[in-house]
Amino acid sequence: MRPPLSVFFLGAAAALLIFSNLGNHYLWQDEAETALLARSVLETGLPRGFDGRNHISQTEGAEYAEGGLWRWTPWLPYYVCAASFALLGESTFAARLPFALFGWGAVLLTGALARSLGRDRRTALLAAGLLALSVPFLLLVRQCRYYSLASFLTLAALLGYARFVAGKRGGAALFFVSALLLFHTHFVILGGLLAAVALHWLLFSRRAAGPFLAMSLGALLLNAPAIAFFAKAPSGVDFLDPGRILALAASFGSQLARFVFPPFLLAIPPLVLLVRRWRGSPAPPRAESSQRGLALLLLFLACELAALSLASMGAFFRYLGPLIPISCILTALLLEQAFSLHPALALAAFALWAATGSLPDYLYEIGHDYDGPVEGIVKLLQERAAPDDLVAITYEDLPVKFYTNLRVIGGLTGEDLSPALRARWIVLRKHVILHDARMKEFLLANVDWTAYRPIALDVPDTKFQNRESPQEHRYRTAREEDRVIVHERVR
Repeated sequence: MRPPLSVFFLGAAAALLIFSNLGNHYLWQDEAETALLARSVLETGLPRGFDGRNHISQTEGAEYAEGGLWRWTPWLPYYVCAASFALLGESTFAARLPFALFGWGAVLLTGALARSLGRDRRTALLAAGLLALSVPFLLLVRQCRYYSLASFLTLAALLGYARFVAGKRGGAALFFVSALLLFHTHFVILGGLLAAVALHWLLFSRRAAGPFLAMSLGALLLNAPAIAFFAKAPSGVDFLDPGRILALAASFGSQLARFVFPPFLLAIPPLVLLVRRWRGSPAPPRAESSQRGLALLLLFLACELAALSLASMGAFFRYLGPLIPISCILTALLLEQAFSLHPALALAAFALWAATGSLPDYLYEIGHDYDGPVEGIVKLLQERAAPDDLVAITYEDLPVKFYTNLRVIGGLTGEDLSPALRARWIVLRKHVILHDARMKEFLLANVDWTAYRPIALDVPDTKFQNRESPQEHRYRTAREEDRVIVHERVR
């Protein structure tokens, strides 16, 4: 059966918002980490944090084991990016394209999941449309990182589970494969997902216990060797500290409320109930399947927030990526309730929701050029550096390594800094991000600055080239910032 025309329009609109101007922003530090590991996959078959010349590290080498094998994060995103490089060659666009495609697919899967949970076509289209207009989600899926892949696989796993409990063919296989791949994308998110479906199955289904246990436990058992490998990575974090857990939970909750699911939406159900009682009109009957579907969504949100609060390195917004599509389905359900009371109420609620996402700023961004510090530094080095030049930079060394292929000493790698005293190019970034202060202090104290001349670049020395979190993302080139200064050795 052919999809309705509305699905094609939705897909086209989502594609326009996701893919437009995709390669304009240069990769920032975290994205370049993915791109460099993808390059390593193409060169050696495995993601390695040291290629014999440059270190790929932001935690002083803790990310990789002896021999350079990466063990900090799962590997699937690096192979996805490597496949894009193999097909298209290395570029900013090629680095981001596969993840943008998974983000586009997540929009369509959101509608499919809403339908599978007993919702009508209009609600499913509304949920997918809300996700396509969610600026925080759009920012995530346009990154060369695992964010969109995790969202896509989470939605596919939930869709498979929903089909499984409904007794439909292919549901168990879809859940199993998606969960298996999700482990190799983000194992904490998989933990929350498995907890949610296990609770939902115990409370509402208990159908086919053997197949359910096989597909759930199998996804973990098949990954047992990988679990043992990644567990050896040092974290330096006390994951059982109650204060830390509560602080993370509060931060994740406040970010959801601010950027994804504004709390005013929760006022819609009691308002609808009060008006119906005042009018004397009965509440419409609700199908049991719809109630079970709503429970699955709420259990997923609760379990994911618990898992993230227990096992996250910090309260980074990017970890909430898979929760955004689920929140959009819940938002669609609430807007439908508002619509049943009066279309104007639904329109007002939608307008307030849209106002939380900076959509006008986002539309400006995808239609205009953006200049950041990495772009200026890279262009200067590409134009003037010799192949054997050495570069020392306090922060965002990874994009410089990706774009120039020069030997680069970065402030976060933990490597010996003494060679930096012989660097032809030195970049002291204005902002200190993590432990790059150590390198900045070392260079300021030990470099013979009379041997260098400063070059002021016509790019702002912002904290980052740009990044994905909505509270820090820049939609326009910064005009009121200091300029990046690159120091070139002249004698």
